[in-house]
Amino acid sequence: MYYSDEVFKEFMFCDEILVPLCYMPGKFEINNMCDTDENALKILYSYRSNMYTYDHPLTGQQVIKHIKTEDSEFRLFATYNEDSKLKYLELCGDDYKPGLLLFIGYENIKEAKAAVFDFAKHSGKMISQTLLQRNEKFARLFLESYYDVDLFGFEIMYYDVQSGAPEDMHMLLENPEKHHKAIDNDYNYPLNNRIFCDVGTLEILLRCAPKEVSEELFEIYSSTITGIIKSKVVDKLDKTDDFKLIVTNSRYASRDN
Repeated sequence: MYYSDEVFKEFMFCDEILVPLCYMPGKFEINNMCDTDENALKILYSYRSNMYTYDHPLTGQQVIKHIKTEDSEFRLFATYNEDSKLKYLELCGDDYKPGLLLFIGYENIKEAKAAVFDFAKHSGKMISQTLLQRNEKFARLFLESYYDVDLFGFEIMYYDVQSGAPEDMHMLLENPEKHHKAIDNDYNYPLNNRIFCDVGTLEILLRCAPKEVSEELFEIYSSTITGIIKSKVVDKLDKTDDFKLIVTNSRYASRDN
């Protein structure tokens, strides 16, 4: 059954937000900046599911951003560059500091790669600090990255870091129901030792770039973090004699079938 835009929005409990694609340089709160969708970015905000949805004006890719309930009171701000073009959309608090990224307007693919690389360096630094602050021995350290594309064209991706303590490994070895290779499977270790990366921001960085470079951008992200952990963390950890670093890279988006 066909629904008009107005009925559909009400049915989906969505509000429409219009953001000018061109404005004066600077950072502005989105508050009735325009009343027509001509030369504007149209965003649907579902206040029931705290979800923003829009089609990127440069790449045509659909971008979906879910936010936490506690972030729903943040206000939407747009930043325009010196050429008066929309550069960023962010949800910011009262301090106006950079907040949750919703949109970025890349000038070219080189800029997209640089943005992903910078984000990966920041993520790698945060992960490194977390690992080095743990007062425990490491028997295993797993670095797992995953990238695929679903039937609707949306990326499924993550980069997780899992540590395995000696006592947890010994419990696996002593469990008669477990195969001896279970000690080299990260999902057999407690999830409270798992570090989940900020996939939400990564998705925005990738969806705002041309679709054909998405997997390449994810490779930049995952290889950068892995390189940082290998070069700056592993040697500093308190490790057992049989310590193993296990890196897993799963890629399915390029399958022929």
